[in-house]
Amino acid sequence: MLSVLACLLPMTGCMDDNVASSGTSGRCAVTAVALGGMHVRVNTVTPAGNDTSYLTTLSGNYTPMQIDQRGLRIYNRDSLPMGTIVSSVAFSRFTADGVLALRTPAGIDTLFSTSDSIDCSQPRTFVVYATDGTSKKEYTLTLNVHQQEGNEFTWGRTASALPDLASLVKPKAVALAGGVLGVYGLQSGVPVFLKATTSEADEWTTVSLTGDVAGFEPRSVVGMGGRLYANGDAGLITSADGLAWSTVPGGLPVVAVSTDSLFAIQGDAFFSSADGSNWVRNAHDADGVLPTSDYAAVCTPSTMYEAYEDLLLTGVHEEKVVVWKRNLDRLNHNTYPWTYYTPTEENTLTLPLMTSTTLVPYDDKVLAFGLSAAGELESYISSDGGRTWKDEASGYTFPVVSDPTDISAVSDAEGFLWIVCSGSGEVWRGRLNRMSWSEDDGAFERNVVQ
Repeated sequence: MLSVLACLLPMTGCMDDNVASSGTSGRCAVTAVALGGMHVRVNTVTPAGNDTSYLTTLSGNYTPMQIDQRGLRIYNRDSLPMGTIVSSVAFSRFTADGVLALRTPAGIDTLFSTSDSIDCSQPRTFVVYATDGTSKKEYTLTLNVHQQEGNEFTWGRTASALPDLASLVKPKAVALAGGVLGVYGLQSGVPVFLKATTSEADEWTTVSLTGDVAGFEPRSVVGMGGRLYANGDAGLITSADGLAWSTVPGGLPVVAVSTDSLFAIQGDAFFSSADGSNWVRNAHDADGVLPTSDYAAVCTPSTMYEAYEDLLLTGVHEEKVVVWKRNLDRLNHNTYPWTYYTPTEENTLTLPLMTSTTLVPYDDKVLAFGLSAAGELESYISSDGGRTWKDEASGYTFPVVSDPTDISAVSDAEGFLWIVCSGSGEVWRGRLNRMSWSEDDGAFERNVVQ
């Protein structure tokens, strides 16, 4: 080490920021690292449908580098975008207590300067020598680059031609605790529950429901407070295990649910209840346009306030789709009315009329699935809480489903979307690639350069 240090020390006068102080010291550590600008190759498709690519520039400020002083690692916790060119990387900052050297592939330590660009397509070794020649530290620098396009879906068909699912009428998919995927529906008018684990989604079992299930409406099933609720001939019914159901005294037919309340429409008014038996009338801002059938609802965390939720309800009124929204303050400091999204000539991106409409929260958006008049799967995306809806051409892609008669969809805790299809008996599972990316636990000393 002393011979290498002797060669390096005479050159320290021409370094830019590699030595933190003058004189000699026993300290040796990398103290800060920041990437410079990098090129990214982006693959795309021309309007004519031809594949093409172009280069763009990514600022290193968007990718902080981490320094693990215990493990002697330098790396980026947030991976660089797919297509980032790391065969020639420049650093805007690379400082150390001591003399900083880069080890070449041939094993020779050479003085390093931020004016140099280096090949980081493989891990590189940086060595810091104490200026008094007593010690050194060797760091391994790794640049992580995504190998998948983050905003692309990866889909797979986990089941096909399942007889019990193929014959199911009005399916309602639910994601339950313990990694259980379930589907409620009717078989020859009899209410049943199909279930599988998300890890073995090709093995399904079918169970008949018991109790007050006459007139059971599968698509009305919602969950709140560890219980399930649904509508039937007896009115509102509830279940602790999803199989045995009993009548809720004083219940109203449920159309939506938030974290702590059920919601119903009775006459021309909205109502809410914390227990299903005691109901409070809700104010609303437009009369004569409440949905009367084909209800679909979703509750999402508010993008404005941590203690708020946004409840979105769609349905059909006089053969037209209507969309309602209510802001919910879970601390009960403020009470807001239901708001009707009035159609306007300026808004051409309204939710179309579909059958089997299902709303699913996903990726901080709301997805709407349904069947067109031709019986084909359709999907729409809303990024503004249900006011406007774009079709899948806006970025997401979904599978081609074979001859469905009914569909339902649900998202689970692992970031997967599930689409179940009556008629074809298919089950599809998909996930945005970036929803599967995990971060390092960060349980070490690190330096983040903004």
